[in-house]
Amino acid sequence: MPSAPRLVRAGVTWITLQWNRPEGCSPEDVITYTLDIQEDENDNHFHPKYSGEDLTCTVKNLKRSTQYKFRLTAANMEGKSCPSEVLVCTTSPDRPGPPTRPLIKGPITSHGFSVKWG
Repeated sequence: MPSAPRLVRAGVTWITLQWNRPEGCSPEDVITYTLDIQEDENDNHFHPKYSGEDLTCTVKNLKRSTQYKFRLTAANMEGKSCPSEVLVCTTSPDRPGPPTRPLIKGPITSHGFSVKWG
């Protein structure tokens, strides 16, 4: 069984994950990894997002400030492993846009005034 994927970095619409080869595998063993994602917490199903021999993957086209669950399986010529433990990570929030033009709110007095932004 492979170890759970690790978060390398999370962006607004992407997450980069990394993992290690399963213990006991020789360097000559060809291992194919499948990274599964659970995109909706109301959906209990995982769906494959990546399949290949690389030890890293960037999952793109995600929603900002959203929690995702990932798990990993490994397969070789002898069969497929059980899924790893689940990694939970969240995409980053988007930067806010610039504020609107400031407006004076209320009267201007000798002691000050109030400003508001829309």
